[in-house]
Amino acid sequence: MNSATRATILLSLAAFAGFGAENYQKPPKAVLDVFNAPVTPTLQLNATHTWAIQAQAVRYPPLSELAQPMLRIAGIRINPKTNGLHNVVFESSYLLRKIPEGTVVKVDLPPGARLSGARWSPDGKQFAFTNTTAAGIELWIGDTTGKTHKVEGVRVNAVMGGGRGGGGGGGRGGFPTGGGGGNVQWMPDGKSLLVYTVKADRGPAPALALVPPGPHVQESLGGGAPAPTLEDMLATPHDEDLFVYYGTSQLASVDLATAKATPIGKPGIIESVHISPNGKDLLVTTIHKPFSYLHS
Repeated sequence: MNSATRATILLSLAAFAGFGAENYQKPPKAVLDVFNAPVTPTLQLNATHTWAIQAQAVRYPPLSELAQPMLRIAGIRINPKTNGLHNVVFESSYLLRKIPEGTVVKVDLPPGARLSGARWSPDGKQFAFTNTTAAGIELWIGDTTGKTHKVEGVRVNAVMGGGRGGGGGGGRGGFPTGGGGGNVQWMPDGKSLLVYTVKADRGPAPALALVPPGPHVQESLGGGAPAPTLEDMLATPHDEDLFVYYGTSQLASVDLATAKATPIGKPGIIESVHISPNGKDLLVTTIHKPFSYLHS
């Protein structure tokens, strides 16, 4: 090998090493100040119009959020660590404002809060919200004094029931707006909550078989086949297994006085739940096999 060839190789290696060490770059401060300008806070009034929750949303997801694992199945992008949607819109703080004078009450929140789903009780004295952690989605209760507490032993399943938002089924499209009222709802008496919960005994996630049991086959039976209408549709039986695993919820009634969660009905892939005005009946819409691989 001559000296010219060795020099070329060394330069190539140096260039490659320099490329690998590149870090994220930031624009000038003037540009950052524009992009990082505070988002207009939102206000949510209670039923009696005596208090409002002022929430401050996080405009841009941090890299740590984008780097979370993601399953792209059934038109939904799921974070398997939280059993919720990937890249979710969340809020970093709550304040209570007394109406009409506007007196501010600070809300006690957990460190590093990632909040969503604040909902007032029917009597306007309490509110429920969720907090997403690395291990799952917690259920929290607060009152008009600003005091809050976590409901122990309840893990919220936020894959279904809360609307699928934008971004191909991720969570950046907005707050939960599912037709059934979301995955955390107040019962009409204001003494309990109806919650989509993760099954306590569901076991580990289904593993991908190293050797598939057979080929992937689809039939049109000689007729026209619809074109896919969403990204990230089911593609394999393993996708089905994952969808069932993460999408299956156990409805539970959570009593606020005792913090006891009482299962309601059988677990299932629950798309929506409507509570009757007297709180005695539920209209539940579920998804069953066979699942579509082509359209939603």
